[in-house]
Amino acid sequence: CSDKTGTLTQNVMSVKNLWYSDQIHLSKNKAHLKQGEIPEYNTEDPDFKTPQKAAMLSSEARFDTSTIKEKENIDYLTCPVLGDATETGIIRFYQYIEDVNSFRERYRVAKNPDGTQGKMPFNSQVKFALTIIEEQTQESYYTVYIKGAPEKIWSFCSSIIVNGQPSQLNDNWQKKFKAVNLTFGKGGERVLGFAKLSLPAAQFPQGFIFNVSSIQKFPFKLTNFQFCGLISLMDPPKQRVPYAILECRSAGVKVIMVTGDQPPTAAAIAKEVNIIPKDILTNEDLMERNPSLSWWEASEQCRAIIVHGDRITESIDKALSEKKEDCFYLRQWVVKPYCVFARTTPAQKLQIVDACQKEGFIVAATGDGVN
Repeated sequence: CSDKTGTLTQNVMSVKNLWYSDQIHLSKNKAHLKQGEIPEYNTEDPDFKTPQKAAMLSSEARFDTSTIKEKENIDYLTCPVLGDATETGIIRFYQYIEDVNSFRERYRVAKNPDGTQGKMPFNSQVKFALTIIEEQTQESYYTVYIKGAPEKIWSFCSSIIVNGQPSQLNDNWQKKFKAVNLTFGKGGERVLGFAKLSLPAAQFPQGFIFNVSSIQKFPFKLTNFQFCGLISLMDPPKQRVPYAILECRSAGVKVIMVTGDQPPTAAAIAKEVNIIPKDILTNEDLMERNPSLSWWEASEQCRAIIVHGDRITESIDKALSEKKEDCFYLRQWVVKPYCVFARTTPAQKLQIVDACQKEGFIVAATGDGVN
């Protein structure tokens, strides 16, 4: 059982695409542009600046220039970064548009009761991170910026920013969002969603003390956010991994991918590294070809299965209601010839290992979340 990021892939992420104002923009880093080459994005476009602001203020990563002697000529593509790989990719992209530190210094973060900053870091349980910024407008003193799993962030939103104005979400927007997110995912890209919420001044006056240490303590609801956009990042597989997977298989060792990424991304990388042969249809492929198939029907028919973490929870409830062992369905999935688990939590990784062991497998687990 192997995690994806940093185990199967290089853990070196770079921004690939942006989606804002209902357009996909190929996002080549300005440092890579040839002389006279014009990027597909306009850095002066207010709709470009909105996700940029959300990304900068909801991220923690920062450049570590302490060991660099020539501070006037820093190569930010290779400069050490304090932070995770995803945020590193984001700030390496935006640094060549506007200095990240200078940008952040223009904004003050609200305070928690203990004087710490009003932030909630990303965690694999809730799938998003949150930062509250002091930002005065006619109707508000504070703005909440969030980033995280696209489908999670989208669920908090009632509108999307287009041409600087909020446009109410509807079925048409839902289809567009799903299509773009699927396109990025099928390209093997990790996708992040960004949104913001202006808090009403009457309820949140200047000097308000927030407590965002946990969702249960939020003094506001996670509703009516404005969707700012999507950022996708590429993390190439390690060069030896596709061959190593084939060597494992030839030795009788089955490799199961267990990742926090969304199913389309997980499936694309799994096929790229030979965990799933490219000519084998997954349950997701079967449903795409035959929309009348339910997830459960497709999962019975397929040889290669992609399982969302939510399905694990659902399968336990289903099994118990049918008076079966709680891991009945999970055990069926892990004996499929090819198996990938996506959007999983660390606790679910343990459940997957347990299911494998109950099927008589000797299991080795490697990568993030194993502890």
